[in-house]
Amino acid sequence: MKKTLLNLLLFISNILYAQQPYLESSLIALQKNDQFKHAIISFYAIDASSGKVMVSYNKDYGLAPASCQKIITSISAFEMLGKDFHFHTKFTVKDHELFIEGGGDPTLGSDRWSSTNATSVIHKIRSRINQVNQGEKIKNIFIDDLCCGYQPIPDGWIWQDIGNYYGAGAWSLNWKENLYEVKLRSPDHLNKPVEIVSTNPTYFKDKITTFITTASANSGDNAWIYAAPYSNKIFATGTIPVSQNNFTIKGAMPEPALIFAKEITEKLHAESFQLQSENLRQKKLRIAFPAMSDSISSPSLDSINYWFLKKSINLFGEALVKAIGIRVGDASTTSGIEAMYNYWIKKIDNSAMNIIDGSGLSPANRVSTKLLVDFLQYARIQSWYPLFYNALPEMNGIKMKDGYISGVRSYTGIIKQKTGKEVIFAFIVNNFTGSPSAAREQMWRILDQLKSNSSPK
Repeated sequence: MKKTLLNLLLFISNILYAQQPYLESSLIALQKNDQFKHAIISFYAIDASSGKVMVSYNKDYGLAPASCQKIITSISAFEMLGKDFHFHTKFTVKDHELFIEGGGDPTLGSDRWSSTNATSVIHKIRSRINQVNQGEKIKNIFIDDLCCGYQPIPDGWIWQDIGNYYGAGAWSLNWKENLYEVKLRSPDHLNKPVEIVSTNPTYFKDKITTFITTASANSGDNAWIYAAPYSNKIFATGTIPVSQNNFTIKGAMPEPALIFAKEITEKLHAESFQLQSENLRQKKLRIAFPAMSDSISSPSLDSINYWFLKKSINLFGEALVKAIGIRVGDASTTSGIEAMYNYWIKKIDNSAMNIIDGSGLSPANRVSTKLLVDFLQYARIQSWYPLFYNALPEMNGIKMKDGYISGVRSYTGIIKQKTGKEVIFAFIVNNFTGSPSAAREQMWRILDQLKSNSSPK
């Protein structure tokens, strides 16, 4: 009898703490809700100053975190790469030939920065060509896109994701965030085929076979693009609303170095280009690249991280993991994650850190809410913390990162209560049913209680 009672008390202490009893009852009620009755709910919150536990509900369960996993990658990058870290794309001009070596920079060609947009990148290369060749044009362009290996997509990403813009892999040479646009036109009647008007770049228009059809006027974007790395076969399916003349969906480039090569060859009026990439289509021998004399630098890590967290750009997270891998000698996702494990094991209990990518897109990732809180608590006392905190999105009046994949909703961040107390929290739900927006609303109600430090009225 005593043993049974002791086990019961230990179970209760592990699940619920009496610091915030109104939250305890709200979490129990949420579990009984029809939308969450088959779900796993985990919630953990501490006083940021004292570290005292305020709420603990299934804190050690390993759950899919979706994009909340990005805080682990972000904090790891600040720690292991440094806030002033830059990616570099090297190039040189020799004998009327241009040699370019990708360095895994996810910002190359991105319009988020004036220094990295396509115009700036090409201008810098052209200026160097004019200096070396005194106005004579380049004949051949050679691009080495092997520094980050042959596998741009982490293990565990699903077929439904990798052809779409948010499923863009991290290559050795990335270009314009590895996405392209598809403009669609839909007829006025339901269940009719949709027409591709144009693509940007134009290269993709003839590569896409579309099975997209029309749905009701308020149905939204339910179109999906299916494509694999290195493949020129692209399929689009799903639905978009009727009566659309310029409906845009976005895909992930199957081989961004190829698009970069075509574009820069055209801009520089070169005669030809060659990609030095042993890929799934064909085998090519690497040429002996000359020593690279110039480079194009990315913005610093703190600037990359700002967009990584604010806009939840999966590509940036995967590129950062590979950059961490380079520090231990292998620019692969696997090496980067292993380096992260080895680094954190000396600083926090990372036994609940079972991840396979840097962005949280894989449904096979597993972390606990306690682990997310431990990472945030560690970050809070570091010199670079203001940069990290500034990059956290603000939603529902809370500085927090959110995450969503099928069946998963998650939030983690810092709440400032009305009393001025700062609370670090993580909230993950796996396997809910029904509307994702309805799930979000119910989770936000609980966060509102923590924010106001009071029970719902």
